[in-house]
Amino acid sequence: MKERTSVDLRKFNAFLRKNQRIDFKETDLQNQTVVEGFEWNCTEEEKKNMLVHVKGYQRLLRVLPEDEKGLDVDKIAKEFLKMQIHSAVQIADMGKKEFLKKIKNLFKEKETLAEQIFQRALAIRKVLVLKYLNHMQQLEPHTKATGIHL
Repeated sequence: MKERTSVDLRKFNAFLRKNQRIDFKETDLQNQTVVEGFEWNCTEEEKKNMLVHVKGYQRLLRVLPEDEKGLDVDKIAKEFLKMQIHSAVQIADMGKKEFLKKIKNLFKEKETLAEQIFQRALAIRKVLVLKYLNHMQQLEPHTKATGIHL
């Protein structure tokens, strides 16, 4: 896996302000036309690095609960990025104990919320694994031979 550079929150926040009309939780970041439509104001190398962080930010927005009162998901997602946490898969792979230890200062009085985030990360990882296994099974010669598409 490619080594991630740490996020420069000042530049990241500036990028988000320039693109505040965009809902990054729902935006298709795999679509090059969509990505080219963002306000970048940086070099191509900085753009590549920023896009890595934007994708991580999107994954975190998808794992953080939206319905929790008083929870600033934007701020928490940025704090996770600062700690080099960028996805549900990474959270789930840490294990509950390590994850809770790593983020304990973020959720001082809301340990159940931290546990909820961990459980959501586990659920997301399970879905991704099942999708991957299904995809791999579709590539098997015996599946192709049957003509059945799952």
